[in-house]
Amino acid sequence: MRITFLGGSGFVASNVRPEFILHHTIQTIDRIPSHANNFFESVNGDITKEETLRKVKSFEPDLIMVLAGQQYTSPQVRQKSRPHYFRGNVEIAQSLSSAYRKTAGVPRILYISTDMVYGIPDVDLIDETTSTNPIGDYGKSKLEAEKIYLGSFENVSIVRPRLIVGPGRVGTVKTLATLISRGLPIPIIGDGENRYQMIGVSDLWAAIETIIASKEDGIYNIGSDSSPTLNQLFKDVKSDLKLTNSIIHINPTIAHSLLFVADKLNFSPLAYEQYALASKNCLLSTSKIKSLGWRPKFGDTHLFTNALSLLLSGRTTIN
Repeated sequence: MRITFLGGSGFVASNVRPEFILHHTIQTIDRIPSHANNFFESVNGDITKEETLRKVKSFEPDLIMVLAGQQYTSPQVRQKSRPHYFRGNVEIAQSLSSAYRKTAGVPRILYISTDMVYGIPDVDLIDETTSTNPIGDYGKSKLEAEKIYLGSFENVSIVRPRLIVGPGRVGTVKTLATLISRGLPIPIIGDGENRYQMIGVSDLWAAIETIIASKEDGIYNIGSDSSPTLNQLFKDVKSDLKLTNSIIHINPTIAHSLLFVADKLNFSPLAYEQYALASKNCLLSTSKIKSLGWRPKFGDTHLFTNALSLLLSGRTTIN
């Protein structure tokens, strides 16, 4: 199969299995120059530009995998809000829609979206039929892009993963590692009895490969099978890593107020969509993807402990 990766030098693409590359003919597109690779065609370009779109169309992919997109970044960048996320997420969808409208040989689309499209959960377990109600510009831009793909292409698969952990992805885990390394308490927003599901990047790739092989269109939630409460998670992490840091619980209202002000002043470690969900149960049902034969290998405790361990030792995270 001929596959184009959009966002070829990004986090998810960087963790693709070598076997996957060997079994397909790959083209990667990214605005960030990447090192030459003998196993695939690497194009430095912006997919919203006509020149780059021509290169994709001349490659004649069977599948375009949209791994590119604007993620949560620094507080300073987040202040750009909607235009920031719109450019990184929605404009890519609009460009592909325009490029392939009324043309022959339209490729299949596989889009890596986010569970943030659901907003604040009002059910214990979120499945693909749960209503979408994103609470911030990131989730809103991802949902808008989903609608463009679903409305413009005949064959579309949407992947909605939980918090992804793996090589090169640090974020909140890095913030906690910094606190721990300085001997500071580990903060938990709320009583800690909620569950905050994760997914290892290798398990995410296994799900992607399952969807591609099945040729089944639709929306798929992706998450681990083992998600302990935050209290249990940090208890186990402390024990496994022999940490002496205390754990403190912060009232959600107070935490939200402080983080809101910090975000406005450009130094909050979390975006609104992140801290608003920090004390909530965030669990995705994965029954639909499992019906295709996929099963995750790693649980949250393993993922989080391993990520913290490697960050504390000065290395990068692995899945």
